[in-house]
This record gives sequence, structure tokens and C-alpha cells, in this order.
Amino acid sequence: MKKILLAVLLLTGFLATGFSQELDRFFNNEKLAQELTLTEKEKTALLSLWEETEKTTRMARADLEIKTAELKRILMEDKVNQNQAEKVLREAMELEFRIRLAQISRMIKAKEILGASRWAILERFMRFQTEKHMDGMQPEMPRDGRNNQPQRGNMPPERTDRR
Repeated sequence: MKKILLAVLLLTGFLATGFSQELDRFFNNEKLAQELTLTEKEKTALLSLWEETEKTTRMARADLEIKTAELKRILMEDKVNQNQAEKVLREAMELEFRIRLAQISRMIKAKEILGASRWAILERFMRFQTEKHMDGMQPEMPRDGRNNQPQRGNMPPERTDRR
């Protein structure tokens, strides 16, 4: 059961970092705006689409947090009621499903608004931004100062001059 809880928590965290941050990057990037050449009607439609989905997913995430806390509480009891734990887990999974479905629906509608070629440009941009964001979250290894290579534990840097 603890593995299931961990899976639920991890999945919830990944879902929370969806397209909501991308909208700000999207409208504030001049190069992307030039490539997409959006009309005011398209900008309005996309903004409305993102806001509508964000509202839906925010509510579902709040409910999911409650279910996750409830599941944690059930699993901490001395005598765990497996039926109750499974019921709460199913409810949490349903909420995750609704969140993911809303995100997929938003993607499909955005693709309809933009068309296939402009959607590909936007998707490539969002993927790049997400990868860039994820890279920034990983701790950097300490550097050795001489050849700017990562240090390997307590070992000295590799010698490059062989005698």
C-alpha cells in the first residue's frame, strides 16, 4: 500500500507541472509569437481555453490533495482497513484521470485552433521549455576548478598529462 501511495504522490506532482506555466512563457516570447503569427481571435481563444482548463484542474488537484491525505491517514492506522484504502485510492485515481483528461482535451482544442504546423511549433517550444525547467531543478555536481569537470566523490580529478 505504501508503494501505491508513493505512486499517487509522484503522479500528482508530475501533473501539477503541466501547461499552466507554459501559457506565460507562450505569450511573453516574442520569437515564438512571430513564428506562430496569432490573430487576436486565436490569442483570446487560447487564453480562454487555458483559463478554463486551469480552473477545472485546480479544483481537481485540491480534491486530490484531500484524498491523498485521507489515504495517508488510513495507511498510518494500526489496523489498516484495506477496503477503505482501496476505495480512497480509486477516488484519487479518478481525480488524476479527470486532471489528465482535461489536459489532453486542452491540447486537442489548442491543436484545432492553431492547425497542425503551428501546433508543432508550439509543442516543440513547450517541450524545450519544460526540459530547460527540469534541468534547472537538478542539483549541479561540484566542479573541480581546473578543467570544469564534475568531481567524483573524494577522488582527485583525473590526470590529463600522461608521463
